Amino acid sequence: MDATKKARYMAEAKVLRAYFYYKLNIVYKGVPIYLEPVEASECYEGQSSEAEALGRAGATLLNSNTFTQVTGQDDLRLGANAS
Repeated sequence: MDATKKARYMAEAKVLRAYFYYKLNIVYKGVPIYLEPVEASECYEGQSSEAEALGRAGATLLNSNTFTQVTGQDDLRLGANAS
């Protein structure tokens, strides 16, 4: 796989991860956050606060050029017209 395609897939995965953390946070009012892969036996992190969960998920997007990699633009739009 070439580097451009890999970077786009990683960016799309980060967008999806942030979206699902957001949705889980709405339901559970705070969720454990894992930003690196872990084994099932290592899942011991407690529930984060709602603000911390939203902040860490959003920081993942804003600290990288995720949206630029996904959309090819620097305008934070996602959806049917993003590509």
